[in-house]
Amino acid sequence: MTIIVPTKGVMYTFVCKCWLARDMGDGLTSRIYDILDAECVFVGLKILYEITVVTGDVPGGGTDASIYIMLFGCNGNTEEMQLEKDGDRFEVGQTDIFIMEIPDIAPLRKMRVRTDGEGCRPDWFLEQVT
Repeated sequence: MTIIVPTKGVMYTFVCKCWLARDMGDGLTSRIYDILDAECVFVGLKILYEITVVTGDVPGGGTDASIYIMLFGCNGNTEEMQLEKDGDRFEVGQTDIFIMEIPDIAPLRKMRVRTDGEGCRPDWFLEQVT
């Protein structure tokens, strides 16, 4: 079992190798594993960012295209990340909020936002990103 704690930048791996079953092994269905017995690996500090995207309230301003963002900071930059379009996101006059877990690159310097230009409504009027 592996547990990642992105805000601390560590990953714990617990070696279990046992049954959790009444009719197998020692018959126990629960176990307690001490954190001191886990293998701890530094995986890099990650920060939760809340990204708010506002689509302009203009005729035809919404899009069906995929939207991507890349953040640049003094301590590096992110990979290009797709802002998931679950349901009706990026519609006219709408505010969409995304929680993204990314490496600690702060302080931020700039960002890049793009569409893939696909779909039946590929154009998009981006009002604001915060």
